[in-house]
Amino acid sequence: MSNYTKGPWTYQEQPVKHLGFYIQQDGFNPSQRAFIGECGGGTQHIEQIEANAQLIAAAPNLLEALETLQAAIRYASENNTLHVIEKQDIDLIDAAIKKAIGV
Repeated sequence: MSNYTKGPWTYQEQPVKHLGFYIQQDGFNPSQRAFIGECGGGTQHIEQIEANAQLIAAAPNLLEALETLQAAIRYASENNTLHVIEKQDIDLIDAAIKKAIGV
């Protein structure tokens, strides 16, 4: 599954207010965007739809953070050592989480 649209991704409200959000790669390529929203009179509030769009848009960042953490853990395991994660890796992980939860 490595042929997904590379990040970073962003989300923006769909032009018809409170209908939903587009999720797309930075730089806005309209042919490669996804839509998340209510279809057919559902019960989700726009705040919940936006939170879902925000979490989905953070997926590439979260994947990168997990891969960084995985590499550090694998290194520690293979070398029978306690590997300290580098500051820039911690910053990467923190930024991905903040993007996912909207902080």
